[in-house]
Amino acid sequence: EQLLVRVKHDAQLWHDLLWASGGKLELQKCGFHLIFYDFDHDGVPSMRKIGDLVITLEDEKGEDIEIRTKKIDKARKNLGHWKEPEEIKEPKQFLVSKTTATETSEAIFTAGVNRREAAVLYQGVFRPKVEYPLAQSFLTDKHVKKIESVSLPKIMAKCGYNRTTALPIRGGPKEIGGAGFHAFLNTIGASRVQHFIKNWRTPWEDIGKALRIAMAWTQYSAGVSYPILENTGQDLTYVKGRTILSVRKHLEECQAKIHLDTTYVQHPLRKKDVAIMDLV
Repeated sequence: EQLLVRVKHDAQLWHDLLWASGGKLELQKCGFHLIFYDFDHDGVPSMRKIGDLVITLEDEKGEDIEIRTKKIDKARKNLGHWKEPEEIKEPKQFLVSKTTATETSEAIFTAGVNRREAAVLYQGVFRPKVEYPLAQSFLTDKHVKKIESVSLPKIMAKCGYNRTTALPIRGGPKEIGGAGFHAFLNTIGASRVQHFIKNWRTPWEDIGKALRIAMAWTQYSAGVSYPILENTGQDLTYVKGRTILSVRKHLEECQAKIHLDTTYVQHPLRKKDVAIMDLV
């Protein structure tokens, strides 16, 4: 109940500030997710399903507008990204990205352009349009490969390449004889590493604080005596989480490492103490 009061206050303040500065918040189109967690005996959280909750805001005319909660498995669009708090089998972002990729590739394939112009459309239209939300979506590899498989072959054909070209050639740089088509998984991994480094370097911001909390939790949960972003070879599939583990996976694939100023590695309490997970 206290959380609802705070949500109502902040939402009304946001609306009033926008209106005072010449903007307008369409309250009829607004909604919000309210998330509560339950914890099992191991301390693992799970989202709790709650009933329909309502807050009432005043518009610029002084009329009351009801804003309802959205279910935790229902997505909401924010800055071009579709997000649902709860993990589901087919996220909204996957369906939207697949449709966008399919329609854009079809438009390029049927356009009256030559191979060179098709390559320009791939780099200047297709990639920015499709790749933009993927790095923050945390789709599974299966989802990402599906989006790629339903769209990229048509663009390859339009650019003069065989649709079944081997993956190393398809994704290789043109300077060494490759086709220069970027694999979505590589682009996603590189983008996540960039976001990690950018946010790690701003520890005074909320996102920087949250990232360090996630890093500390992941390092503690790993139960190893080395920084997990420096030694990426050991299997950590028993650790729960996505953000840090997805960054670590990409570092392993490209044989890279990140040296952090604070590693959160637990030091031995006594002489000859060892980390159990180092021995597994």
